Amino acid sequence: MAQMPIEVAQIGNVPPETIRRTIVHANSLQNEFVYISLPEEIARGLRPFEYAKVDLDELLNAIEQFRIKISGYHPHLIVCIDSQLTSGKFTNLFWGSLPDKGLAVITIANVPGVIIPGTRMAAYYLHALAISTFYFIAPDHGPHDATRGCAFDFNNEKMGLLKSMKARALCDDCRRTLVNVGFQYCLSIWIHWIECLKKAGGWSRRLGLEKTSMHFQRSLLDHQPKALTWRKR
Repeated sequence: MAQMPIEVAQIGNVPPETIRRTIVHANSLQNEFVYISLPEEIARGLRPFEYAKVDLDELLNAIEQFRIKISGYHPHLIVCIDSQLTSGKFTNLFWGSLPDKGLAVITIANVPGVIIPGTRMAAYYLHALAISTFYFIAPDHGPHDATRGCAFDFNNEKMGLLKSMKARALCDDCRRTLVNVGFQYCLSIWIHWIECLKKAGGWSRRLGLEKTSMHFQRSLLDHQPKALTWRKR
């Protein structure tokens, strides 16, 4: 079966070497998708969007216009940024996408040292690639407000993200919905993703998060910043 190509780019202060290692790791875990770095000569065109703080819709639309203008075939693009993402009442979004257009942005703003230790950010990038990819193949399935340790948690509470970075990160309701509406194929791919990660040692254990998450949970009790959330368009 042909692999689904997904390009990844980074702008701002997102470490390019970490992104490259994450791409290699993601490709080693599965065969359904092939992650590719957007060529540097093309990615330079994204630099005008290196905002400190930006509206999610504005950024997604700008990147979509950028993609339309560049030459070549670019059906799926994930852009990693360090900008603070806002949208309406939400001031610190983790992530956002136009899944039907194969476009997603991931931010590291307020993540390293707040949610995840800076030395363990590979786990965050890998998780974000997987979530973005799932929305590309199942764009009509949205997040839920309840935090259930599910990939589709809205995660209004910051630490909820860690709960969704684990094996079997699909709640029964989401699993049932995907089966009932005919997304069995998408679901089987997602389960394969999770099983690959489990074999590799799990989301958090593989990348050392289990030893540090309790420390960060305790520190967040002392100073809880504004909620970091992710949202699907």
